[in-house]
Amino acid sequence: MEALAPGYKVPSRTTFSRTIVPSLYSSCVGVLKEELAKAAGQSVHFTRDLWSAPSGQHAFLSLTPHWWQPKVPQDIVCSGARGSATLAKQGHRSFLLHAEVMDEQHTAHNILQSLKRMVAQWLGEQEGTQAEMGFVVTDGGANMLKAVRDGKYVGVRCSAHLLNLIVKDVLSEENTTGKLVTLLDSCRKIAAHFHRSVKDSHILRREQKKAGLNEHRLKIDVVTRWNSTLDMLERILEQQKALHAMSNEHYIGISRPLAREDWAMIAQLVAVLKPFKAVTEQLSQESASISEVVPLMSYLVNNIDAFLSYKEVLPGGHVPEVMALLRRCKVELSRRLKELTDSCPEVMLATLCDPRIKGRMALRSNSLTFWRDKLVDRVREKHHKISRLRCGEEDEEAELEEHESVSLSSTRSNSATTPQSTIATSVLVQAIDSLVGPSRLPTPKKSVQDMVNTYLAEPILPPTANPLEFWDDKRDIWPALSQVAQELLSCPPTTVQSERVFSVTGNILCPQRSQLAPPANGKTCVPKSQFAQAGIPSSQL
Repeated sequence: MEALAPGYKVPSRTTFSRTIVPSLYSSCVGVLKEELAKAAGQSVHFTRDLWSAPSGQHAFLSLTPHWWQPKVPQDIVCSGARGSATLAKQGHRSFLLHAEVMDEQHTAHNILQSLKRMVAQWLGEQEGTQAEMGFVVTDGGANMLKAVRDGKYVGVRCSAHLLNLIVKDVLSEENTTGKLVTLLDSCRKIAAHFHRSVKDSHILRREQKKAGLNEHRLKIDVVTRWNSTLDMLERILEQQKALHAMSNEHYIGISRPLAREDWAMIAQLVAVLKPFKAVTEQLSQESASISEVVPLMSYLVNNIDAFLSYKEVLPGGHVPEVMALLRRCKVELSRRLKELTDSCPEVMLATLCDPRIKGRMALRSNSLTFWRDKLVDRVREKHHKISRLRCGEEDEEAELEEHESVSLSSTRSNSATTPQSTIATSVLVQAIDSLVGPSRLPTPKKSVQDMVNTYLAEPILPPTANPLEFWDDKRDIWPALSQVAQELLSCPPTTVQSERVFSVTGNILCPQRSQLAPPANGKTCVPKSQFAQAGIPSSQL
């Protein structure tokens, strides 16, 4: 700066920390409240996650809202901004609203108080946001679940976390046979050996070139992530030729080379676990909905059935240890899926409201009537709520019209004659009616049950269709049903978007960067214990 502009004085560190960063934060808050104001009359769902910094000194709690914004004009009323009618952009909305230090004990009470405080700072009339509180998506931690339950919120379990628990459970040493445990242990030793030995890594690279393989490093699995075990097995299987050739003359981390049946078991484990990874990735997408949880988990059960019934052939023949693992997977999947639908009926109701699926999943379990009645009850509640709101609006309009009519009556004459234009219009209506029938046919009022039955009777949409856009088109025809459907379908099935925020933060907060640690009082340098990065869409993180 001295070379480019000698007269310019660079602001000091104090100026940045006390003035510039807080002003940027305030700007972000204003922008986000304008975005939340566009969700007026809609349900905003929240994902939250608890994360401990790699240094182990601090823990952080986040809050991320999610909602579907229909393409309709909305009145934007927020603090610091003038109300105006704008055309809200259609699509999913997701932002990091809040993150704060939580160094106190992670009890359900403390987590609940933190959640209430966070939500109160963003939703409510005093904040200029007319959005409604939707569902809260959390992991399966007992403290998180109890906090949501005690706060009387609608809680949704993270489906990715459920799948993680299922696979970790079936791969645990307590539930696997000796051969499978030994094989996984051998694969971990092989991967660890080549990460430690630079010399043998060079030898492996030469063998990869000879075999015409990609020069990839072996991957080490992480205890907390089951898909890292799959990644490790896939990479070892990819480098089978190089590892086998090298094991004849060099040490590869285990006392004896892997036998043919070991390689067959690795190939089968990869074939079995790959669908779990694909389903997890699908549920982790930003556009994913809780309506996809039941179909995708049922898909995994069907996939396992195909292997067990020999309709789908595993590579290398069926190994008894792998078949036993498949049976355990099926039992765990079925149990977890039943627990999920019993504890959170919103998951199955969302499936029913998805026009790509409708009642197909409920028909399989012979429970379509049960879930249809539950949907009818929910739509009826929404219908009554809409009716009450409309009655209130009509009362206000009637008062306004009455006031205008009183003011206009003072300027009009008390003539008893009917205006000629009214007579002409009446004659025209009678003439058209005599030719083509009444212009306004009486429309029979359909019950809520008829509305739901009509929707279920319509053809299902192709899998590539967007169900939320479908309900946007149906808002005028079935207002109550479309609102219930969009409320259910706009809820994400996982807490992945909150976790991605912390994945980025983990690359910044580390023991080597101790100056980024919050002050001793547990508050960050920006107001209300919120990060200055609040407002960054999670899609950009």
